[in-house]
Amino acid sequence: MVRMKWLDKNKNEIIKLYNKGLTQIEITKEFNVSQTAISLRLRKWNISNPDGNRFKHIDIDRHTLKDLYWNKEMHPSQIANIYKCDKMVIYNRMLKYGISRRTKSEARQGKLNSNWKGGACSDRELFNSSPEWKAVSSKVWYRDRKTCQKCKNKYTHYLPPFHVHHIISFADSKDLRLNKDNLILLCKDCHEWVHSNRNTDNLFLEET
Repeated sequence: MVRMKWLDKNKNEIIKLYNKGLTQIEITKEFNVSQTAISLRLRKWNISNPDGNRFKHIDIDRHTLKDLYWNKEMHPSQIANIYKCDKMVIYNRMLKYGISRRTKSEARQGKLNSNWKGGACSDRELFNSSPEWKAVSSKVWYRDRKTCQKCKNKYTHYLPPFHVHHIISFADSKDLRLNKDNLILLCKDCHEWVHSNRNTDNLFLEET
């Protein structure tokens, strides 16, 4: 509720950004809040917000959607990018059309995986799947109390995944990749902000 009242104080700025053509997701990054919070505020202020509607109408029939998902082996997020909508719109449309979803094992196979890169596996992917990284990540989650170290929001299952961030980048120092002192926990939005050009003070970023 406090966050909502805080957004009300920034009503004019939020409406100005929205009228400039920024999407709700882009606005959330400016204010470090959820898309739901922005969507609720725009509705309260009687501002049209079609991009925030997870059930937004898209012009896709059952045959096309089934062909993209099963025959062309596209992930729902990839289909969503084509139709410029949230991936939940695609999931809901599949449910409406009775299109079955791939099993977890099917989704992990080859190009059915949304991270498929033609069979190549990068050093980062190998590192992220290593038991050493999983162990140190767990320790960082425990140390930081499942709390984003920028916005101080605590993780719940209703939020997007939190990320363990390398202060000195993964690419710049192999020796510090598993060093807890070089790692902090950030929510998805704050992690994106840290790596954006809006982080003018290079917060949570250091060089060797």
